Amino acid sequence: MIKNKLVSIVVPVYNSNESLRFCVDSLLKQTYKNIEIVLIDDGSTDESPILCDSFEKKYNNVRTFHKENGGLSSARNYGIEKSRGEYICFVDSDDYINYKMIEMLMNSIYKYNSDISVCNFMDVYDYSNKQKNVEFDKISTENFSKFEALKMLTNLNVGFAPNVCNKIFNKKLFSNNLFPNGKLYEDMIVTTTAINNSNNVSYINVPLYYYYQRKDSITKSYNLKEYDHIEMSMLVLKYVEKNCPEVKKYFLTYHVINCISVINKMILFNKLDMQVYKNSVKFIKKNKKSIFSDTNLNKKKKLQIKIFYKSLFIYSLIIKRCKNG
Repeated sequence: MIKNKLVSIVVPVYNSNESLRFCVDSLLKQTYKNIEIVLIDDGSTDESPILCDSFEKKYNNVRTFHKENGGLSSARNYGIEKSRGEYICFVDSDDYINYKMIEMLMNSIYKYNSDISVCNFMDVYDYSNKQKNVEFDKISTENFSKFEALKMLTNLNVGFAPNVCNKIFNKKLFSNNLFPNGKLYEDMIVTTTAINNSNNVSYINVPLYYYYQRKDSITKSYNLKEYDHIEMSMLVLKYVEKNCPEVKKYFLTYHVINCISVINKMILFNKLDMQVYKNSVKFIKKNKKSIFSDTNLNKKKKLQIKIFYKSLFIYSLIIKRCKNG
């Protein structure tokens, strides 16, 4: 294998004037040099389009495209179309990455001949430099079959996660696998499909992707788009049932965890939808044997699920107390 494959880094941009410079700077400093940075201006109304154009004029490996606003999925799909690399990764414009992330993920791909390489990610709350936190001499890499990787995808105790941003993919995995437009949590089905269509997946056990958390982040507030979380989770489960039933039981549990996550927000923001709760309880009872035999589920999480479906009143009190505590 030629060990200098072109990697396309797709960056959807929407009104990211304040963070974009820091994000792109982390990409330009990559130790893996055969990269192209593909900036997709998704109809920004601030100074982001001008900033994107300035990067393209200044750096030979930056390409900028402007399009009408269509949302994150639309911008990512456009970036896939315009990218020229054999491998592709995605970085959100308010996040940034370790200067060795691309090199380390690609080295893992070369080592194991894998279609996907994954690293951990870290939540950050400012743009101070987190690179020094990585102890490179303690890094280990592993290689997994696609079924092992799908199982790990549902394990909340490891850093696989369904996000696309902490991964590098062989671009061929997106030939018939685009992001669903107009949806939140759109990564879930795309990542699951990509892993199932891969030969194997390599994994690096350190956080190299820095996920910026804002006060108004969708993960910290509630709106009606939270229903997308349940919809995308069910879409993933149906895909798994049809295409990779060997790991179905893990995705049954994963769907329950996703539903509970949405209902937790409903409880905290006093927006509880009783039909959603009833549907979740019905689903748990129907699949109880499989869910509680899931080895990914620790004792604490099993207890949470039991309280959740046996007593909404007690569960709500616990969730609100934990929030206030």
